[in-house]
Amino acid sequence: MNLLPQAAFAVEVRADEAGFVTGLDAMKIGLASQHAGAGREKKEDEIDMAAGILLDKKTGDEVAAGDLLCTVFGNNKAKAEAGAEEARAAYTIGTDRTEKPELIKEIID
Repeated sequence: MNLLPQAAFAVEVRADEAGFVTGLDAMKIGLASQHAGAGREKKEDEIDMAAGILLDKKTGDEVAAGDLLCTVFGNNKAKAEAGAEEARAAYTIGTDRTEKPELIKEIID
């Protein structure tokens, strides 16, 4: 049983080349998600509760040409496709391995 709404459209973003994810622009991913319907530009805009982005590859991950980088979900096909193009632009693929960023900097007691 799934309590969350399911998107009518899922647009896959695939790597054009082999290498390593050397950069992933968080601002571009956020805007891509917004433009797919998961956020608002104006307070009057409606939010698509099924819209969003699932990141399959992140900074430091190795990729082959054709590998799935992320999937953009939404109930409006044109918006999901536009979000996918923006998400594609958020990825930088290079030939040098990049260290994965440290996710937990410090544990505070």
